[in-house]
Amino acid sequence: MKRRTLLTLLVFVLCVGIFAQTAQDYFNQGNNYFRQKDWDRAIAAYSAVLRLNPNDVVTYYNRGRAYLNRHDESGIESDRDKGIADLETVLRINPNYENAADVRRLIELTKIIQFLSSTTNVSTPTFSGHSASIMSVRFSPDGKQILSGSLDSTIKLWDAATGKEIRTFSGHSAPGRKTDPFRF
Repeated sequence: MKRRTLLTLLVFVLCVGIFAQTAQDYFNQGNNYFRQKDWDRAIAAYSAVLRLNPNDVVTYYNRGRAYLNRHDESGIESDRDKGIADLETVLRINPNYENAADVRRLIELTKIIQFLSSTTNVSTPTFSGHSASIMSVRFSPDGKQILSGSLDSTIKLWDAATGKEIRTFSGHSAPGRKTDPFRF
């Protein structure tokens, strides 16, 4: 009887080990869903990572961006709020996070857009064209044009008033990292 119980326990442990997903598995799934712009599944996968690893700043960062992307498509205000909360959590857990400056800018831009949208009857233009996340944004001194750097290895020049793409610069070596070297 003891042998049978041990054998049953061993089989159970092996099965759980085979079928249990690790935080890395969920993270990879989240990244795949993110690339496919399947925000619901990306958020669910990143949430699974955070249940297993509650202080994973990269996952908070990715989930925050997924919430903001879903907000951009759906207009659901709670997604914007959750995205901002996740990004603020990144800075609370690790103020020296390697992308901290980008996280602060993203939070600030999101709050500015939220404020402008709530206090004016003017709709905010949609900037569509990058095939991956935008990591850096720079306004021209006159505020009429915007540069955006993306993980798709492009930097795009936009008309700030209309959201229309003016030009694409491709092939830079640090995808999406900084538009700072560009001057208007």
